[in-house]
Amino acid sequence: MSTNEDNRKGFPIGNFIVKLVLIIIFVFLLCWLLPKFMVPAITKSMNGKGCATCDCTGLKAQTSEIFANNLDKMKEAAVSYYTSERLPQNEGDSKKLTLSDMIGLKIITPLIDSKGKAVDVEKSYVKITKSYDEYILKVNIKDSEKEDYILVHIGCYDYCGTGTCKKEENVPVKGSKEDTPTPQPEEKHYCTKYNDKYYDINGTVVSYDAYKKSCIPEEKHTCVKYDGKYYNAAGNVVSYEEYKKACLPEEIHICVKYDNKYYNKDGKVVSYDEYKKSCENKKEYLYEYKKTTESKFSAWSLWSAWEKTNCATEEYNCNDSDPTCLMKLQRYDIREQVGSYEKAYTVDREEIRQTGSYEEKACSKYDYVIIDNTTYITTTTTKYTEINTIKGTSTNGWKYVGRQLFKNPPRDTATKHYKFVGADYSYCSDTCTTLPNYYYDVYEYTGNLQTITNTYSTPVKTVTKVEHETTAHASCGEYVVKVIPIYSTITVTDVDYRTEPLYGDVCYQSTKTRQLISKGKTELKWSTYNDTTLLNNGWSYTGNKKEK
Repeated sequence: MSTNEDNRKGFPIGNFIVKLVLIIIFVFLLCWLLPKFMVPAITKSMNGKGCATCDCTGLKAQTSEIFANNLDKMKEAAVSYYTSERLPQNEGDSKKLTLSDMIGLKIITPLIDSKGKAVDVEKSYVKITKSYDEYILKVNIKDSEKEDYILVHIGCYDYCGTGTCKKEENVPVKGSKEDTPTPQPEEKHYCTKYNDKYYDINGTVVSYDAYKKSCIPEEKHTCVKYDGKYYNAAGNVVSYEEYKKACLPEEIHICVKYDNKYYNKDGKVVSYDEYKKSCENKKEYLYEYKKTTESKFSAWSLWSAWEKTNCATEEYNCNDSDPTCLMKLQRYDIREQVGSYEKAYTVDREEIRQTGSYEEKACSKYDYVIIDNTTYITTTTTKYTEINTIKGTSTNGWKYVGRQLFKNPPRDTATKHYKFVGADYSYCSDTCTTLPNYYYDVYEYTGNLQTITNTYSTPVKTVTKVEHETTAHASCGEYVVKVIPIYSTITVTDVDYRTEPLYGDVCYQSTKTRQLISKGKTELKWSTYNDTTLLNNGWSYTGNKKEK
């Protein structure tokens, strides 16, 4: 009893292990179940009115980063594309490429936003404008979430090397960093609206007008009336008289009332009576004005899928300003299989064939044959039959000995004949660059051929002469007239055909189209001299005039 009691008072190792296992299982279940109860609440909050109960800063940062990356891709593609010859030449001129145009030019691939959707290829664009001694590149992107742009200064600076490059300074950026708020108080905002405040190029909070003046390049107006103001040749706002003096050719007024003044026939300002006296018989004229309106088009469609076309089809790339330019076509060619044909593989070889026969008096006990001008004697039981008529395994003294494969064609002999079967292409690919191997059935002559000098000859040359006639002993039998076959070696051609692929040039085309919304036109109109209503609305003199 004392021993058992002492054991119970000792260290309970078994109980400790059981409790440890239960604790580990409890912790594992807690870690597994807790996220399942918490995730729906977070998801619900995120699907509600924003991030009221969870921190979505990471998601916004990711969205802003993808948007900024897409802006950067379009910017780099545009900078590389606008080489010197493609830049606008005159101050204030602009050139524009939509994302669709850039994809068609193969300078960029389609862009995807943070939701996995394609960026709008028509409303996303790059526009470059010549401004003094540099260029302003505007890069605009519209995706499924927002639309924004950046401005980049580029030009031919000393550090560019050759061509153009970006200006190495802080360029005002709108729509890249401000959408990713950061808790750091030292974060600066440049040329953007953030938390309902406008920041200028120095990162200072300013009014909207000061923001525009600092961050948005002022459009330059020269020698034009714009927004109710007159601009001279230097782009400064001036009075109408200064505008006329700087931008309009000096006008000479003859026999006309202009600006509440009377002008005589010499173009001098005079009184009404002097005007009437000087210009009483002066003819009055109407002056011709003209106004030109450019054509308007829809946006270009996307390039169509590649489809086969006639290889005589030519690429077509017209001028975008041409009203007849409603379709463009690009093409590429490829060589591929267009069919198949039967190709013949031929080989020449020498074969023994019967080429004739003749009749001659000969021994009745023997058969005779002439092969390549040599006379042979055979027995009657193993006749030397026509070789090219052999069929099957054995025929009249010819025995089939098997089928053989030859790299070079075999040649017939007097006792061996080769019959063509077919070709072996096992080592060829689509086409054979050399001749294939050939199969032949081989036959051997089983009879006995002995060379003799003529048909009167016999193996046993014992003959007697009776008066003037030659007679043979029993070994020759009697002499009878026999048909003696003649065989000769001739050249024959063995032919085998194989179906092989036929290759040719195949051409594909892709097109894009647009529609003509309104065709450009030039309007003509007659009116009095210096009709300001017309002049201020885009009309100009043609130089023609006529009497009223």
